[in-house]
Amino acid sequence: MYSGNTATACRLRRPGEALAELIARYRSVDFGTPEQRARVFPHLVGEQQRSRALNAAVRAGLDELRASFAKLARAAQARGELDPAIDADAFGRLPIALLHGMLLQLGAYGDKLDLDAYTRAAELLIDSPSVSRGA
Repeated sequence: MYSGNTATACRLRRPGEALAELIARYRSVDFGTPEQRARVFPHLVGEQQRSRALNAAVRAGLDELRASFAKLARAAQARGELDPAIDADAFGRLPIALLHGMLLQLGAYGDKLDLDAYTRAAELLIDSPSVSRGA
């Protein structure tokens, strides 16, 4: 999915599975605690709005991540695991929103946020078979 580990990237098949992998990697970083790192996130978002260079870097990273999730969504659609009526590019933004929401909540609630439960719920939500609800 992303350039961190080719072996891991090759085995990821579903968007929720990829989100769970991102959360696991976030938790494994050896720099402060996950809660301490999460508290930096709102500041980064604020600075991004004031710095064109930082904004460009953030957008490039988000675009790459979104494209990866969209690619996984299209593959899941081809396997019949995701409703083909769902716009894969729009769907690619949802795991990113869940990741950002996790960071905000982790910064606010600290270790009271059960990251294991959050990760399981997010993965199930994203990877659960979906059926078109029609208009």
